[in-house]
Amino acid sequence: MPKIYKIRRKSLVLVIPLALTLALTVAGCGSSTTGTSGVARDVTPSPTLTKGGDSTQGCPDNVTLNPAPDAPTLTITQGESQTPVTVHQGQILEIQLPVSQRWTGPTTSQGNLELQTPYGYVSEARTMCVWRFIARSTGTTNLNFDAHPICLKGQMCPQFILTLPFMIVVK
Repeated sequence: MPKIYKIRRKSLVLVIPLALTLALTVAGCGSSTTGTSGVARDVTPSPTLTKGGDSTQGCPDNVTLNPAPDAPTLTITQGESQTPVTVHQGQILEIQLPVSQRWTGPTTSQGNLELQTPYGYVSEARTMCVWRFIARSTGTTNLNFDAHPICLKGQMCPQFILTLPFMIVVK
């Protein structure tokens, strides 16, 4: 029996430091958003925008048009979602959505609305993502845009998808 006792004791001496090292390694991974009180804080990345290749702004196309295009006939924003909007044939409709969320939206013309390119570009003021449409014929078209959180590597990220439907009536 003494030999078994010595083997177990040697194994225990080796296992404890190994387990302690593993526990400390795992404890150091990831990120925490809790303060000293232990209550989770709201972590919202504030976008810092640069031209080209910026992952902290939410526009599908991170180019800026220079010179800026002519003023649209009608501009609508996130607040006008779910309210029918009326434009007339030949008019230009511009949809502006904040760069603080990652947006997806139409990538081709929709119904009686012709999508201008680039779509989802950053406005010159760099605070909005812009989609522009030309009203080509009469009728009603629904446009849907989805907002996702902008998640920075190593930070907690909220999990949501916000859908914004716009009903466009062309007369």
